[in-house]
Amino acid sequence: MTTFTDNRVRLAAGTPRPAHGTADGLGPVARAVIITLATVFGSLLIPHDAQPADAMRNSAIVLAVALLLIPAVEAAARGIKPALKVRNVLLIGVVYWVLADLVQGLYPIDATTEGIETAFLATGIFAAGLSVGSAIRIGGLPAGIRHIVRLELSDRHVLTLATFCFVVGIFYFVFMADFSSSLIMEALLDRGRFAAPWARGVLGDWHSFIEQFIYFGYLLPPFAAVMYMRSRSLLNLKTIYCMLLSACFLVFPAQGGGRTNIGATLGSALLVAVLLSRRSLRTIHVVMMLAALFAVQVAMNVILQNRGSGYGELQVNDWTFSRIRVDDNFNRMAQTADFVPAYYPYSGLQFVFFSLVRPIPRALWPGKPVYQGFTVQEALGEEDTSLTNSVIGEAYSGYGFSLVLVMGMFFGALARWWEQTLEAPPTSGGVMLYALGAMALFGALRGFVNIVLLSYPILSLWAASAFFRYMRGRSAGRRRSA
Repeated sequence: MTTFTDNRVRLAAGTPRPAHGTADGLGPVARAVIITLATVFGSLLIPHDAQPADAMRNSAIVLAVALLLIPAVEAAARGIKPALKVRNVLLIGVVYWVLADLVQGLYPIDATTEGIETAFLATGIFAAGLSVGSAIRIGGLPAGIRHIVRLELSDRHVLTLATFCFVVGIFYFVFMADFSSSLIMEALLDRGRFAAPWARGVLGDWHSFIEQFIYFGYLLPPFAAVMYMRSRSLLNLKTIYCMLLSACFLVFPAQGGGRTNIGATLGSALLVAVLLSRRSLRTIHVVMMLAALFAVQVAMNVILQNRGSGYGELQVNDWTFSRIRVDDNFNRMAQTADFVPAYYPYSGLQFVFFSLVRPIPRALWPGKPVYQGFTVQEALGEEDTSLTNSVIGEAYSGYGFSLVLVMGMFFGALARWWEQTLEAPPTSGGVMLYALGAMALFGALRGFVNIVLLSYPILSLWAASAFFRYMRGRSAGRRRSA
């Protein structure tokens, strides 16, 4: 087994290379069969009156158990680390984003029984598509990605990059507050998500250029995870420094109420910590991982509960610690099935095009499309709000079950392609890259646009690595000149 050196991070010797073969606890065909059978059986359990809050619980449990069984079998057969393939992370994501609220019976479903049945079937089709798509090889990684995969960072380099990412990441918030510390504190303590000076409108302006700097800050928790796994102590000064930078940055996006980016970056930090473990994971490590996941979910609940006010009026209720509050995605999917195509035509791939052009600043393209296809809020007449529909609902509104299956296969193939970033022997840069990409796809299950937005930290890591190479080159040049 390889171990840590002063400047190197290595995974346990038994860690496989996910990109080269599909040797799972269950192959793609077996996965698809299990999911299909669970979908059919779960559909049979849907009651005639499926609208009450707990009516869909049994059906959701059947499908959720089937989806979670697949990574569980692989974890039992090969260990937790090999089970953390991106394709398995996505199966867990379907449970989290779509089925978790149904299992808990958190809300009634405001849709017809036919719409509910369609939404449940679409969920199963998408998950089966994930499994089939994971058998598809797309190709190799581009040169820029391969460079980061091979990038090994010393402690000094991690601290330098963490400092750089904090300064760049927090700049937008400080700039929009006119560099006023009193205004920053007032916004954090007393203002809601839309009243802060850095709040963004529906349509961006030229400030969108510097707004992208925020995504450098989302690299801080993974950097902190790297430092913690090297020191194995929360009291290590380097670890404390990175954790403080992470906390100081995250209070700003958390004030804005956005949970997806924060959850993704904290999730990527957890993945980094697990994958950088020097030993085989024992029961105590699993307990610690579950405790960390619980803490992340509590943080997400606190953000949800207080997004309308500042930290000065922070509230915590009983459900903060007892529920997994996500979004009512299944409810919106069922409503979508009621509206499309009966009252609204299929919108095709408009939601994909809208997402892909999102990075282009409106200052450069004033006529950039603002229509993303069918939206539930438009159909319900709630124009002043934003209702998530999940990528499954978006695909169904695009072209029904056929696009749902294709989108599932696309995510599965993309997951397998990204697994190439975890080469053997992995590096600290490669593990960070893998974790960021895995959580980007995880978050994209909430909405296709997140596949773009959550890729920004990956671009930021590439830019930070370029900065690292530049500084290393300057240092080498000074040594030669001396």
